[in-house]
Amino acid sequence: MSLNSTLKKWNERVPTKTIILIYLGFVIYTYMALPIGFKPELFDNTWTHYWTYDYVNNGITEDRLRGDGLANLNVTGITPAFVYGHIMNLIGWELPKTLVISTFFVLSGLGLWSLYLKDRGWSRTGIFVFAVMGLLLDILFEPAHTSKSDAFTFFMLSLAFYLFTKEHYLPAGVAAIMCVESHPIGITVFFYMLGHFIGNRKAILAEYKIRPFILFGMGIAIGIGYYFGLHYHGLFQSGYSLNTTLDENSGMFYFSSYMYKYFFSGKYGRHIPELIIFAAGWFLGLKNGYFKKETGFYWMLLLVALSSVLNPRQVHTYIIHAYPAMAMAALYAAERLKIRKLFLTAVLLLMLPQYMIIFREARTWPPRRDYIETIRNNLPPDKSVPVLGSGSEWFACLGEREYHHTSRLRYAQHYRPERLYMIVENDGHKDKVTDLYRDEYDYRKISEFDNYGELFEIFEMAKKKENQ
Repeated sequence: MSLNSTLKKWNERVPTKTIILIYLGFVIYTYMALPIGFKPELFDNTWTHYWTYDYVNNGITEDRLRGDGLANLNVTGITPAFVYGHIMNLIGWELPKTLVISTFFVLSGLGLWSLYLKDRGWSRTGIFVFAVMGLLLDILFEPAHTSKSDAFTFFMLSLAFYLFTKEHYLPAGVAAIMCVESHPIGITVFFYMLGHFIGNRKAILAEYKIRPFILFGMGIAIGIGYYFGLHYHGLFQSGYSLNTTLDENSGMFYFSSYMYKYFFSGKYGRHIPELIIFAAGWFLGLKNGYFKKETGFYWMLLLVALSSVLNPRQVHTYIIHAYPAMAMAALYAAERLKIRKLFLTAVLLLMLPQYMIIFREARTWPPRRDYIETIRNNLPPDKSVPVLGSGSEWFACLGEREYHHTSRLRYAQHYRPERLYMIVENDGHKDKVTDLYRDEYDYRKISEFDNYGELFEIFEMAKKKENQ
């Protein structure tokens, strides 16, 4: 019996309605049960909230939380900050609400890719598998459960690509530059467009030879105008220096790949089985010659993989931008062989044990609102004194106190207030944190409190006389 026949036989044993209902139920329950418990104290959530709030409400594009690195809005990121910030001003600056917005953008991006697959003649079941399979993989799950710009950039990439495939070249060019403005990884959209063009160039150029290039170029030009309209001040008129920032953070850039980082650097190698599932689909597509009919899918996979190598930072969450290329090339073979249910079942069985661990760990995390409120109630009454802390403490100070990360004084040499409060969680790093500025400040512990089993201490920092 051939491999194809064996796979089809296994696929027939999977009850269609049962697997779909189980999968949908598991996805819905997971997304409702783990909005915070996934990574309850992820610092990137605080970081993106901070500069978004600072931009929308104070017009500041610099990073005042720490003041180091490229985590500011001078080069990119104003578009998602504007969108998230204005929504949050309406609904409130609480992390769970932000994650709902991120989930919405992930789902919307998947919706646009589903429309593209419908145009390519995929069945409803095939589109369903493509759209929901990734929701349980970290590829989509983590961006949907953080406030980083990955979810929004994925949506803009999906929008720009879909407009391009519908031959709306001018708005596609504008949206592509907006995607890059959202985050530099947005440049991946051009690799998708190039892959689609190479695979479908005869049909695209059948009626017009030059017009698509002219319209797309016009869209790019408008998009570049949009970019510099947002960033002219930050790049050319403020005290910010792009060259200086790049020089100071040269260690962040090295030859690697975010795809390699995701699949091979995950804890316990838990992402390797995902790669095996994807690779199985790619192998079947090549073995059976399916790439000859849908060469665009395979060109996109090849070019996006190349772009991940050219990207100078190996951040594993960037993998969301490669999901459509990886999934389409893999699932196209499943679509042709009619083994879609088998793919869906394999992913479900793969993720069940991992989510059991996450569910167990999430139960130990206290109610977030109560956790933040406990911090807020224990802060000193004088709200005129700036506060230094780590991550969650910012949410307790939001809108009421000036707040910075404990490393702010190290990176911002000009920032030296006469008095400061430092709130420190006694997690084994307390001494290292409180010793940062003893040469410049005198410390006095003014209070301590328990927060669901975690001990917090608050110090008053007064500038030493010789430093005044």
